[in-house]
Amino acid sequence: MTEKPPIRHGELTKRAIKRSATTIRAAFQKRYFKLFEDELVYCSSDGKTRKGSVLVATMRGCEKVDEDAFEKSGMFQVMFQEKGKVRILYLKAKNENCRRQWMESIRKQIDLIVGHNQFEYYHRGIYHRNRLWTCCKQPDKYSDGCCAASVTSESRERRISRDVTTLTRDLASLPRRSSSTSNSSGTRNNSDTSGETLYRFKKGESPPEHPFSEDEISDED
Repeated sequence: MTEKPPIRHGELTKRAIKRSATTIRAAFQKRYFKLFEDELVYCSSDGKTRKGSVLVATMRGCEKVDEDAFEKSGMFQVMFQEKGKVRILYLKAKNENCRRQWMESIRKQIDLIVGHNQFEYYHRGIYHRNRLWTCCKQPDKYSDGCCAASVTSESRERRISRDVTTLTRDLASLPRRSSSTSNSSGTRNNSDTSGETLYRFKKGESPPEHPFSEDEISDED
């Protein structure tokens, strides 16, 4: 079977995913990357030998990395889940335009396949050798991020549509009350949808006292 052409391909510098935090600078190698609809593949620098891949379905976001984290420009990260843990693939593009193009392409595929299951927060820094995140100084390696994640316009529209659908469903499930009607005898009946009478009073009479005290119906601070 002929392999589909990649959505984007080219050389990026990759940091080893499972490299120890104490060997930050020695972990970078040039790799040839190919982004397909469902997978990000990296190969040897000549593009001939496949070295590994990350499934788009496991990705949870693609964001920039602070330049001072690795003392390198053009850095960005692909966050994904593996065996119940969050992993981060750190990548370096040759310039800002290259980084922007790769991030846009990866984000689009994440949005199409992963949808609203993306992370809402991330760390702009790295978990350093001193066992702290360089961006927020949190000691927990798997702590929630300190920065709001970016969302593509497609993802934003899907989230809004999902929220509207959820709200509409919740409103539809609320119990409804029938409108008040008056019968021929002048007696006013107010009933809920189950048919249970809430109160009755004759024409010209005042409605009964409110069943709650002022303390019970006052606004809370």
